[in-house]
Amino acid sequence: MDSGFRPPDTMGGVGSDHIVELINGRYSVYEKATGTRVQTSSLDQFWRDAGVNFSSFTFDPRLLYDPFSERWFAASVDNARRDNNFLLAVSNSSDPTAGWTGVAIDSDSRNQRWADYPTLGFDGDGVYLAANMFPISGRGAFGLTTTIVAVPKNDLLAATPTATIATELENIISDATVPSEQPITNPQLAVPENELLPGTPTASIVPEDVLPAATSATVNATLFENNSTSITGFTVQPVVDLDNTGLPAALLSSFRTSSGLFKRSNIIGDINSPTLDTSDGLISVEPFFSKSSAEQPGPKKNLEIANGSIFHGNVVLQNGAFWGVQTVNNAGRAALRWFQIDATTNLLMQEGLISDPNLDFYYGSIAVNDFDDVVIGFSGSGENQFVSSYAALGQTSGGMTTFDTPLLLKEGVDDYQIGTGRNRWGDYSATTIDPTDPFTFWTFQEFVSAENRWSTQITELKIASTTVPEPASVLGVLTFGAFGATSLKRKNKN
Repeated sequence: MDSGFRPPDTMGGVGSDHIVELINGRYSVYEKATGTRVQTSSLDQFWRDAGVNFSSFTFDPRLLYDPFSERWFAASVDNARRDNNFLLAVSNSSDPTAGWTGVAIDSDSRNQRWADYPTLGFDGDGVYLAANMFPISGRGAFGLTTTIVAVPKNDLLAATPTATIATELENIISDATVPSEQPITNPQLAVPENELLPGTPTASIVPEDVLPAATSATVNATLFENNSTSITGFTVQPVVDLDNTGLPAALLSSFRTSSGLFKRSNIIGDINSPTLDTSDGLISVEPFFSKSSAEQPGPKKNLEIANGSIFHGNVVLQNGAFWGVQTVNNAGRAALRWFQIDATTNLLMQEGLISDPNLDFYYGSIAVNDFDDVVIGFSGSGENQFVSSYAALGQTSGGMTTFDTPLLLKEGVDDYQIGTGRNRWGDYSATTIDPTDPFTFWTFQEFVSAENRWSTQITELKIASTTVPEPASVLGVLTFGAFGATSLKRKNKN
């Protein structure tokens, strides 16, 4: 396989001229106009080329294109189950093939916990990271915390930012809140497949020589270390701010979904010496229980939905509102609850479900344009449907968003299971707007391409502008993937 890991942690972004796919084990760049892959390497080599020193292997990548600075930002972590680092990189220009510069940030100054499942966001002032922190000496949820990182964007945009960390703080404004849900006790790290596939020898990952980081401007990273999940929630998502505002920078978590509560935290003050404010910030939503597995045909194990109802994908700020999606339990089926929250008042504006009585929908990711058109990409499967990739289009009128029937993007062809333990899938996906056209969306999804084989697909979705009268709106779907040939298909949307 092109990756060699499972699960892939499907992730990507779209710029003016390029598409970048950044998954476990693989970095690839495509020409947007043709779908031709023009650059590729392993994920480890991507970080070496960015000048980052890391331990063991890198995993759990995240990627964003910032249309305001016209730069790409990438994140990962390293050295699973031991003291490890956040890895953060910025492209040297809007062209991702022109090189990247990265830094390594110690995830725990006391080296008592290790960072897993990092998340990534930005606004006009900064770039933000968060991660779940697991005790190095244990594997359960006992002692689980979160760490949040704030980095001034201008520091990263300097010609050659260095890995020097200027600040490590625990500067937090908080109040007592109800405990958050901790639905899973296993970390969600990805593992090289040569350690997992039956019939292949177990192999350790041996660190290779790495290039030294560049030496120049200092990156003033501020760490808010080892916060209790009772004040931040589990798996905190820094908001992707498409309104391009500055501090306060919002972070959201699913917190206590079963009790109908999300949690908002804020990074406030000056980006060079910020404070983490976790006081108040409870957001009331419809309560749902989590769903931890998805059906597939045949006798093989159901697929794991990592950490239940967390926000697997980005939460985005568009037109003064937070938009997000999470997997929930709807009458025994995994369904996608989407939501819109007023960013000023923290009041729920609207929410809804994308569901099917015969299918499980999971690992959703969301994108919203300036006109409140919404696309959610996700995985879907059932007793009679192998794991496939889907998208749903929502259009907003009078403050109410209505979604069409989900569109099948790529149908799975077989069942999937590797090993006898957890049947991993996901752990997330990505959906984004094209920065050159607000009516073009892209989604990065996973499907089963052969028995026990995952593949990824990158899909372009074009919607007709609602301001231009047309007899029929046409939804065009261009698909190409790191594992397959280019294909083109058209579907009419009446």
